[in-house]
Amino acid sequence: MPYTPLIREELQESLYKLRIFESVSLPEIVENDSGKSIIINVIEGQTITFDGIVGYIPEQTTGTTKKEGYFTGLLDLNFANLFGTARKLSVHWQKPDSESDDFNIRYKEPWILGSQLNGIIGFQRRVQDTLFLKQGFNLELEYPLNYQWQLYARFNRESTNPDSLAAMQRGITNNTHTQYITGIRYDSRDLPANPRKGLNWDIYFSYGNKNIEGPSYLIEADSTIEGSQDTQILKFKGGAYLEIFNNQVTAVKIDAVYLNVDPGVPDDADLFWFGGAGSLRGYRENQFRSDKYFISSFEYRFLTGRRSRLFGFVDHAVFNLAGETIQRTGYGVGIRMQTGLGVLAIDYGLGEGDPFSQGKIHVGIVNEF
Repeated sequence: MPYTPLIREELQESLYKLRIFESVSLPEIVENDSGKSIIINVIEGQTITFDGIVGYIPEQTTGTTKKEGYFTGLLDLNFANLFGTARKLSVHWQKPDSESDDFNIRYKEPWILGSQLNGIIGFQRRVQDTLFLKQGFNLELEYPLNYQWQLYARFNRESTNPDSLAAMQRGITNNTHTQYITGIRYDSRDLPANPRKGLNWDIYFSYGNKNIEGPSYLIEADSTIEGSQDTQILKFKGGAYLEIFNNQVTAVKIDAVYLNVDPGVPDDADLFWFGGAGSLRGYRENQFRSDKYFISSFEYRFLTGRRSRLFGFVDHAVFNLAGETIQRTGYGVGIRMQTGLGVLAIDYGLGEGDPFSQGKIHVGIVNEF
């Protein structure tokens, strides 16, 4: 491959995207007695990140029903350069409401046997509203086509164990779900943490088989529940960023999913749960669930630093619930501000018809060390 100015920029961007360097110079050709060499000067950055968010959901009153306010939380701990070898370890824990929690851990081994392949192994555990416990593991292989495109394949196996009352009232089965996933990623953002321009997206297709193991009374009572079900999932998530004026950026993000179960219909443990800071702001964490949804988000950002910004946002979701198409909109303002402790994140969102006092507040800190 000939060495061109475009190749110089691609080399620089690909090193930045490893997220282990604070500074990367443009490559230079140096000639000496042994021939020509490419020299790139780098400064290693902070490769350990800690991301913590605390949220508070105020008291909710619906008719004569009153629900006390409660705190939510999220913790992300990432090691981007273990032992100085570009190995990665990430730990995620989230408590979206008073009766749910989500935990997963992932380890990435780069350049397997000296090849371009990266290997990932992960474990996950989820408790949802005391309805069910879902836990399992996954194995993944990544193959970078270049510094922007990446192919991947994943094997996922997880088991679902419902609460006895949830099994009876909601038809949640005790099952083991095996999935085979293929996908492709693209990322041309100039700075992933606070981009001024570029695109990023991830699309995958999953084919799976769900082996239903019980409870026996549920299988006998419902003829639509088979001993085995096939599942297909198509999922897309991406964003587009454009600087329209100096330090003013528009960000458009899309998150969409389609799930099909054959024969029968998905139960609550199959559905995708959404709402809250990471999807539909202005609503409670995981307030909604669906087998099909389309969530769009628009942000107008005022960049105040390399990692800082002020912004206003509008989120809109269209989703299916029990055969009915439902739409919800959330809106609000947010801030990301570089501080001595890290990047301070504050979002304030309102749902449709919410008074100011019912706004959802999420406060977090992203620290690097």
